[in-house]
Amino acid sequence: MKLTNMKTFSYCLTVILLCLSCHAVKAQDLEGIDSTKLTKEQVIAKFGQPDEYTDTVYEDGRYETYIYGNDRLLFIDGSLFEFYISSKNFAVFTKDIDGGIRVGDSLEKVLNSDLKPHYSAWHDDNTYYQYFFDLRINYRIKDGIIMEIWTFFPV
Repeated sequence: MKLTNMKTFSYCLTVILLCLSCHAVKAQDLEGIDSTKLTKEQVIAKFGQPDEYTDTVYEDGRYETYIYGNDRLLFIDGSLFEFYISSKNFAVFTKDIDGGIRVGDSLEKVLNSDLKPHYSAWHDDNTYYQYFFDLRINYRIKDGIIMEIWTFFPV
């Protein structure tokens, strides 16, 4: 094979392997909502009337924050961007795990699931995290029980 053909072959093989590995990775969802764009009315229909709501337009988009008790959901331009959950009212990974993962569940439910993070580790004695590409899911743990779940998107 000529060098150019070899380079082309290597490039194509790399792209195919990358696509296959991307497909195998699970994506975060909250009660079945992932990157789907939702209007304010659709969010309220799905989760109920929030205790607080803010709507701010910045240079890089429209930020809508819905607060339910101590739980916070942030949508940017209508898409779920991050969340902080400290109650049993919301579950994550509901598309991949029967019943999803909730505050109050054992960390063993996460560890024994079919989720395929790129990397996972303990941050400290109380915080376990999983990376799925640039998304980081964090779990605050006490005595093996999930106390909080939140996302982190490194810049």
